[in-house]
Amino acid sequence: MSNFLSRANRRYQLKKLMAKPRRKELKRYADIKKILLIFMLDDEASWAIVNKCVQQLELQGRRVWVVGFVPTTYKLNCVISRTNTYIIHEKDGIGFLGLPHEEDIALPLENQYDMLIDVTGEPNFFAQYMALRCDAGMRVAYVRRNAAAQSDEVALDNTKVYDFTIQGDFAIDVRKFMDDLEKYLVMILK
Repeated sequence: MSNFLSRANRRYQLKKLMAKPRRKELKRYADIKKILLIFMLDDEASWAIVNKCVQQLELQGRRVWVVGFVPTTYKLNCVISRTNTYIIHEKDGIGFLGLPHEEDIALPLENQYDMLIDVTGEPNFFAQYMALRCDAGMRVAYVRRNAAAQSDEVALDNTKVYDFTIQGDFAIDVRKFMDDLEKYLVMILK
């Protein structure tokens, strides 16, 4: 019964958040200074790749906050010690009705960001919930063609949640996605 309630509540929350008005602000890539990056921490390699991308953004003079979601299928075996990094464990950080505990997501949500970047690679409730709750001028994500909501029956189609998406035929390659994102944003937002 709780699984049914959780799915129904999560679906309701996403629809409610989608209907909420929001501030959209497209800035030139050079003017983007504050970024929230959301990723799926399902192996140590994913953290290493995301951390390198974050370091690259910081070398460009940007401040980056990172939120990682650890599914129950993965046992975290590495230590993540980085400022402005928040790790939400599905087992401990998600409540009875399927929502992240407010105290776990309050700090990253209290900021106003120029851009939110979702590098989870697939439509999933956690990333979409954070994207819809976050005050970000622009929300971007990777969209795998023909993969809408395959990995999460509650999640919406990413093209409905995000302002800018890059499509591909395969699982996300975070480094390539970040390089492509920079290239396209420089080209589009001159």
